[in-house]
Amino acid sequence: MSITNTNERQYPLSAVLDLGIAQIGVGAEVRFRVPPNAILTGLAVQTVVAFNSATTATLSISDGATTFAAAVDVRTVGAEVVANLAAFYPSGGTLTISMVQTGAAATVGRVIVVATYQVLNRVNEVQG
Repeated sequence: MSITNTNERQYPLSAVLDLGIAQIGVGAEVRFRVPPNAILTGLAVQTVVAFNSATTATLSISDGATTFAAAVDVRTVGAEVVANLAAFYPSGGTLTISMVQTGAAATVGRVIVVATYQVLNRVNEVQG
């Protein structure tokens, strides 16, 4: 059995999405295209300004087959739990971020979503 060493390295790629009250509701979803041969390695959801809707305000992230974040509460400031990682997209894919609320409409709120991924066979540098 032989040992294979690789000296090729790549930087992670990230999409940073800054969402507010304009992205709440059907038709206001935000979509992020994942390139072919990408491996989704992380999703971070950080509520930085609590949404002040009367009853609920939630955020979900899905690629159509897997739901990574399901109805996470964005009415409190802080990091939200994201599950079901990682995912591989040999032909590319789309992540959809949707938010819904019940009760009186929110007048303030801000959540930042960061999707981190690597692309198979993409090389940024070769280490000696």
